[in-house]
Amino acid sequence: MKLHELLNQVEFDNVFSDILSHVPEVENQRARFKSAFDILCSVRPAKKSETVIEVLERDYLGEGTHDLWINANCARDSDLWESLLAGQIELCSTLVRLDEKCKITDEMIVADLLWQLVALGFPEKSAILSGYLLNNRRFPESTKAERIEEICSYIDNHHVTGISHEGICKYLTAKNVSWIADITSYSLPKDKAAYDITCFLDDFMWFNNETKTILIISASEGYEEEVAKIEEFANSMLKNPLVVYGRPKLPGIEVLAIFITE
Repeated sequence: MKLHELLNQVEFDNVFSDILSHVPEVENQRARFKSAFDILCSVRPAKKSETVIEVLERDYLGEGTHDLWINANCARDSDLWESLLAGQIELCSTLVRLDEKCKITDEMIVADLLWQLVALGFPEKSAILSGYLLNNRRFPESTKAERIEEICSYIDNHHVTGISHEGICKYLTAKNVSWIADITSYSLPKDKAAYDITCFLDDFMWFNNETKTILIISASEGYEEEVAKIEEFANSMLKNPLVVYGRPKLPGIEVLAIFITE
């Protein structure tokens, strides 16, 4: 099924109701989620798209936990949203076998998508939002300058302290700068947040030949113990780490790891 077909099969109230069943404190952000949903529904999908939206059953993190990963193989930012809406939705397994008993509903899939987009400021457009969809993978096709622009956009989007645009732009002359980002799912139990984030970082940290790492952690109130676990992982496992902090737009934890080869 294509994303635009799925959006036409669900009602926003049912989608948002599932989010509220896990995170009732976002009730006051209903208008932002509704605006994001309406804008996606208004986009005319591309005729062809290589974008794949992988829906992940993650019961190993807690019963009923689910998430998605967007592989937006789109050559140009101008085609991004049309390509996304024409993207193919695929059910995938994560450490467990996905079978006919999978209870991930259409509403949950849309909720996961809205959660990620709103966390990055959608419906406002930004370099980090486009970069997250286009380039949040190990070997992005973007240029070093574009990746630095995306990082600076993230700094603004998340009100990051401890690192500035100037502190990032000085690495324009570095051999390489790459980044990856993760956002905890709305269905993820709070006490699994650090495990989820550190597993994500562990999957991606071995392939960059970096000499320095900057880790931006943005966490909402109540996640202090989970943040401490992520800090411990960063300081023991990442190369020459600098840990700085931002503010998330939604409850949970977000990270952006910057790998710099000087």
